[in-house]
Amino acid sequence: GHEKKFVQGMMQSILLWILLHLFAPLLATLLFRGLAEQINYADAFRIHASRLPAKYLPGGIWHSVARGEGYHSSGVAPKSVMLYLLIENLLSAGITLSLGGMIVHHYYHGATIFSAAIVSIIFVALGIVLMTPLVICKRFLPEGKCSLLIPNYLLGISIALTFWVGASWSFLCFIQAMPDSSIEASALQVMGVYLFSWGIGFITLFAPQGIGVSEYISSLLLQHGVEGGAMIVLLAGFRVVVLCADLITWAITLVLFLPSRLKKRTNNIR
Repeated sequence: GHEKKFVQGMMQSILLWILLHLFAPLLATLLFRGLAEQINYADAFRIHASRLPAKYLPGGIWHSVARGEGYHSSGVAPKSVMLYLLIENLLSAGITLSLGGMIVHHYYHGATIFSAAIVSIIFVALGIVLMTPLVICKRFLPEGKCSLLIPNYLLGISIALTFWVGASWSFLCFIQAMPDSSIEASALQVMGVYLFSWGIGFITLFAPQGIGVSEYISSLLLQHGVEGGAMIVLLAGFRVVVLCADLITWAITLVLFLPSRLKKRTNNIR
């Protein structure tokens, strides 16, 4: 009964996150194309997945730094790498806070001050998503390259939206697998709370990867019949799911790309 449900839920949650790792490099291929750079999907995936352990170094920025080094080693100009990482991070914040904020506002619009704060966050987040390509074009790109960036950026929004819906679905599987969690919330509500809480944690400068902040926000919004501290511990367990998915993806990547790395090393020795 409960044990089978728990195992199935955890497996679904981990599998979804592994699939997200396969999906995420599509954003890099699209946005680099929009910046007049070329990087194929296989290279983008290898760079993304092989550097996943860097996420767990203190500071929370090292996966981005390591990927940036990987893109540059693959022939992408340093300026394009910087712009890509900037756009990626702005998209992540903008989409999670706007989409998550809309769902949270739908379910928690009773308190006037809270409701006004959520609406303000939604508008700022939407502004970030809509204005990012225009600011990048005006400040950082020659005039001719803007026509290339904007259509690829619009496709990138759909990729990022799909990614974050998948991420929140993974969180939903985790929550539903928990025995006696006493969370009385709809699936959409749980997914929206995850997105909004992740976005708040992401923009909180003093908390690398939003550790503690995301869980605290989620516990406030989802707390039904569970003590606050116990709820935070429960929600923090989802980071273990993500860790497992990261390690599995990283290990598979090592096996997949090991023959080509050995071949390249052998050729260099010769």
